[in-house]
Amino acid sequence: MRPEIERCRREIAEIETELRAGHRDIHGLLLALADWHAELRLLEREAPAAQGGGVNVELQAGNVFTANHLKAEL
Repeated sequence: MRPEIERCRREIAEIETELRAGHRDIHGLLLALADWHAELRLLEREAPAAQGGGVNVELQAGNVFTANHLKAEL
């Protein structure tokens, strides 16, 4: 597994542990948790592209298109 993905998962686990332990900065920890989850999603989407699967772009409607599909649409 890529080191970047592992780091995201470690950071998420640490933040969850702090929240469960009653850390006082709930707002800051939740912001950090959202950031690390977003980073993890980006890295996981890149993983298939690195293996030749193409880059996926998710639109608000929930549709997923490959970069080649988007070029064809333009």
